[in-house]
Amino acid sequence: MGRTLTRSLLFCMVAGAPLLAADPVLWYQHPAQRWGDALPVGSGRLGGMVFGGIAREHVQLNEDTIWNGRKRDRVNPEALKALPEVRRLLFEGKVRAVEALEDEKMMGIPNRQPPYQPLGDLNIEFTGHDNATGYRRELNLATGIARVTYRVGNATFTREMFSSAPDQAVVVRISCDKPGQVSFRATLARSQDAEVTVAAPDRVILTGEAIAHTNFWISANQSPAARKKETDQLEPTGVKFRGVLRAINEGGKVAVSGTDLVVSNANAVTLLVVAATDYRGGDPAAACARYLARAANPYATLKAAHVADHEKLFRRVDVELPGTDPSLETLPTDERLARIKKNQDDPGLAALYFQFGRYLLMGSSRPGTMAANLQGIWNDLMAPPWDSKYTTNINVEMNYWPAEVGNLPETTGPFFDLVKMSLESGRRTAKEMYGARGFVFHHNIDAWGDTAPVDYAYCGIWPMGGAWMALHFWEHYQYGLDRSFLSREAYPVMKEASLFLLDFLIDDGKGHLVTNPSHSPENSYRLPDGTVGRQTVGATMDYEMIYTLFHATMDAARVLGIDADYRGQLEGALKRIPDLKIGKLGQLQEWSEDYEENSPGMSHVSHLFALYPSDEITLRGTPELAKAARVSLERRVQNGGGRSGWSSGWYSDLWARLEDGDRAYQHVRNLLSTAAESLLNAGRQFQIDANFGACSGIAEMLLQSHSGVIAILPALPSAWPDGHFHGLRARGNVEVDSSWKGGKAVTGTLRPGVAGEFAIRPPHGQRIARIQSGGQTVRSAESDGVWTVRLEPRREYTLIFQ
Repeated sequence: MGRTLTRSLLFCMVAGAPLLAADPVLWYQHPAQRWGDALPVGSGRLGGMVFGGIAREHVQLNEDTIWNGRKRDRVNPEALKALPEVRRLLFEGKVRAVEALEDEKMMGIPNRQPPYQPLGDLNIEFTGHDNATGYRRELNLATGIARVTYRVGNATFTREMFSSAPDQAVVVRISCDKPGQVSFRATLARSQDAEVTVAAPDRVILTGEAIAHTNFWISANQSPAARKKETDQLEPTGVKFRGVLRAINEGGKVAVSGTDLVVSNANAVTLLVVAATDYRGGDPAAACARYLARAANPYATLKAAHVADHEKLFRRVDVELPGTDPSLETLPTDERLARIKKNQDDPGLAALYFQFGRYLLMGSSRPGTMAANLQGIWNDLMAPPWDSKYTTNINVEMNYWPAEVGNLPETTGPFFDLVKMSLESGRRTAKEMYGARGFVFHHNIDAWGDTAPVDYAYCGIWPMGGAWMALHFWEHYQYGLDRSFLSREAYPVMKEASLFLLDFLIDDGKGHLVTNPSHSPENSYRLPDGTVGRQTVGATMDYEMIYTLFHATMDAARVLGIDADYRGQLEGALKRIPDLKIGKLGQLQEWSEDYEENSPGMSHVSHLFALYPSDEITLRGTPELAKAARVSLERRVQNGGGRSGWSSGWYSDLWARLEDGDRAYQHVRNLLSTAAESLLNAGRQFQIDANFGACSGIAEMLLQSHSGVIAILPALPSAWPDGHFHGLRARGNVEVDSSWKGGKAVTGTLRPGVAGEFAIRPPHGQRIARIQSGGQTVRSAESDGVWTVRLEPRREYTLIFQ
């Protein structure tokens, strides 16, 4: 099946606007009983999970650089010598022998990476609050403030908690409407490798080191040999950290007792928690002193600065899905979730879920912080699932899918920093493992930019992570059209990623350039003799990613007017890349051969990369391939795939690209039906990518802008007959609004940031009656259901549909 791909750059501003609707709020009538039900606050660097207990408040704390381990060179010195034999065996179909050889000669030494760990806990104990009434716990997504209120007798107690990016502190305000009623004990704690001291009269100090005593793979039922193999790889060192708790009282007094702060008879108290590490060098104690000095302001000043900073980002976008029962908006969030579990619908909860995804991205990724990892920044475990690293075969990329369309482009900076930090290691790994130029990432990166393969050969020998991450640079350019970013940051990374692939590709003796070794994350196939294989020659995803990256690199070079010879090399290689194939069941083949699927319901759908996040496969440009992609997706669902977790998030995006809104929405409902009370993903293990995948999936139902066309309401679910969105972002640097009623679009608005020709597709079965700006009709032309119009920046354009 030949490849065709329509590509054009949309030249079409990011403008903030106040929301008219009520703020999106999560709220409850009881404290959190489990970690996943606590409410997250975050500033990108500092995170907290607020439980909201009455007699005992617990805020679990994170600082984004608290990682075990150190910078290492784990590249196996035998890898390059073993590569020709690995390739020979794969060409001969000897998959078991290949994986054994790769495990011995190509896997990193050691074959594990270190984990991300928590800072510790803020514990606050109150006396005399056991018989509280009127309890309410809430998180206002628009202001980023968690709040707890309740009454004891005739006194109302209030706590407000937030993580301030401007002041780099977690702030807890405890107050009462009756004077002299605020009394409590507070301290910091950590379950291992830390010491707690006090500095009279108002501070608790937590110091420690991120040491790994166990890992995610060690279990009680392991053999002694297997356990020893794991424990021998544990890193005995990690970053050194410091956390400081300070109490600022209004009335009453503060003193220290043991390792606690003791507050007596205050009118109100502001608690500040600051933290720092030696991850980037420097003295954590000096850094904490600076943070405390920076935050030494009245509470009203701290709160105002936080809210202004938070709202500047959050209020760019509004999504309203009122549904048919407005009374649902008055229910506590956990009761709304319970209705979803009973298969009762609640479109407004989907809108809240979308905004919660944006909130989480703002809270876990800000300029200058670490990138959002497998758990964002919120992690309470010393040995978290999969070490809470950066998994590059879907998860870290999915974390950032909502960034551009959700109008939070600033949050992508840490992702790009992660790539750039890892380039040195990636270049060395490419050269020493594959004899290649450019850089390579395998399926995991840690805080130290380690790019050698980890875990097991069958999944670890996957050299495509750099290509996928490089494509996010191109996406950022397509949305913002920042030529300086393209020249300084995006194109150099894209060129190096494509250069590695040029060298990695190998002639198969049949006229094609193929990837070998290759793997379709994290799937397996069955050979005719019953052998189960994972490693292969030319997994479909490889070719889709190569096709997308090479075209993007050539497009970028053309925009910049450079590297004509290199563009020719990429073009020549593309002519020899195998075409996508349709299998005997009508499905898009996942591998070069039409193998039997060993796990037809597995969560990964890597071969559908071409449908989303790429646009190599589209309904109108490649209808036969789109049909085959649909068959593949249906087979996954029929066999149990996409029922929960991050895969449900990806499935929602894929169905949206197939313009099947009802199927896309079903996967959002799947996630809501398995979510924790806080709306965090609560699958087998907590991974935040599920929240981000669903967030982008909801956006894709409302607005798409790939393949050179802005499509308004392309996959509107039938359960969302009325609604509106404001401020979503389309490729080409344009903000888009739309409102609809009875399943039909009424109006749309475009706010372009640059001048140019825009192509706009109205919803199914509708036409654009006219386009207006400043009371004047703007000339447009229609062809095949797409309207083309020239727009100018700093103007607003209204679309009237019929």
